Amino acid sequence: MLQWNDPKHTRNHRIRPVENQDSSILFNVLQVYGRTLAKLYAAQMGKEAADRAAEKAADVAATKARESAAADAENALNEVAIPYLKQIKSAMAGNFTFDVQREVTSNRTLGVKFEVKERHPVSIKLVGGAIQVRIHTGGGMIYPEIKVPSDLSKEKLGALVQRIIEG
Repeated sequence: MLQWNDPKHTRNHRIRPVENQDSSILFNVLQVYGRTLAKLYAAQMGKEAADRAAEKAADVAATKARESAAADAENALNEVAIPYLKQIKSAMAGNFTFDVQREVTSNRTLGVKFEVKERHPVSIKLVGGAIQVRIHTGGGMIYPEIKVPSDLSKEKLGALVQRIIEG
């Protein structure tokens, strides 16, 4: 009978099984190991699919939030800032000018630019869902009191115009 590690009976001194040994043990071990790996693989694929679904849902939610914030900012400009700046223009006669900046294709409001005679011009722009107010001095200065749509109130716009008038 041949033995596992007997070099006289193996070719090139490789380990060979004993003749007539049933290889079903090895087969069963591989089969069990294979099922374990298959289960592990299926579990990992399920986890990755769930992660991808969660990531996609988060992306959709973030996109909706950005779109909603942008719409809120545009509404604040259209419903608060523009009417208020029109009132100021009427009250100040020829000493106050303003222009509404709109997108050419959709006519959406992008921002407003106003100027008090002999003072620095000011632009109010939509940047995503935020509002950016810039006083155009030599290098430009960001006005920090108005950043989000809820900041765009008559009170804060009035304070901004007062600041510009006072220099």
